[in-house]
Amino acid sequence: MMRIARLLLDLFGVLALLSSILAVVLFFSIAGWLQYQDEPLAADYIVPLAGDGARLIKAAELFGAGLAPVILLSNELQPRSSEADGEGFPARDGRVAILNSLGVPKQRISHYGSNLLSTTEEAEALGAHLAKRKATVLLVTSPYQARRAKLIFERELPDVRCIVVWPLKDELQPSWWRDKNSAVLVVTEVAKVIFYFSGGVFRGAEVATAIAQPQTGQALQRSNLEF
Repeated sequence: MMRIARLLLDLFGVLALLSSILAVVLFFSIAGWLQYQDEPLAADYIVPLAGDGARLIKAAELFGAGLAPVILLSNELQPRSSEADGEGFPARDGRVAILNSLGVPKQRISHYGSNLLSTTEEAEALGAHLAKRKATVLLVTSPYQARRAKLIFERELPDVRCIVVWPLKDELQPSWWRDKNSAVLVVTEVAKVIFYFSGGVFRGAEVATAIAQPQTGQALQRSNLEF
C-alpha cells in the first residue's frame, strides 16, 4: 500500500513539474500565439472587424492592392450620439466617408448584420449574410485579437476561408510582461478566449433595448466590439 502511495506521489510530482514547465512556455510564447497572421491573398471580400479605426485603413490598403472587390462593414451597435468615437469606429456613414477618402468607392462598400456587439455576433451575422455560400474573406483585425478572431470565425463559418491580416497598431511586444499596453492586451485577450470557449457571448439586441431606456442606457452609451 505504501508503495502505491509513493508511486502516486511521484506521479503527481512529475505532473506538477510538467505543468510548471508548460506554464512557463505559455507565458513566454503567448504574445506570438495571439498574433496569428496569414499572407494576404486574393479574396471575395475584405471584412474589417469593428473596434479600431486602424482596421479601416488596412482594409482600404488591401482594396487598393486589388485583393478583393468589396469591403463588408458590420452594423455595430451604435451609441446614442452619432459622433465618431476617436478610440474606435465612427458611425456607419463616417466609416464609409473614411474609406471613400482612402480611395474606396461607395459602390464597393456593403454592410451586414444589425446591432452587433461582439466578434461572435459579427461572425454569425457574416454567415447569415453569405447564406452558407463558400467564400474567401480577408479578415482585418488587430494583432492581439487575431488568434481569437481566427478561432471564432473558423468555428462559426466552416464554409468560409478566413485569411487573417492586421495593421501594426497595437502590435504586442515580445517581452509583453514588461510593456504596460501589451500586458493589458494579453491578459484581457486570454480572458476573452476563455470566455468564448466557455459559451459566453454578448448580444447587441439586449443592450440596444437597454439603451432605448433612459435610465439604463446611461452606462451603455459606447458600444464595445472587442468581445
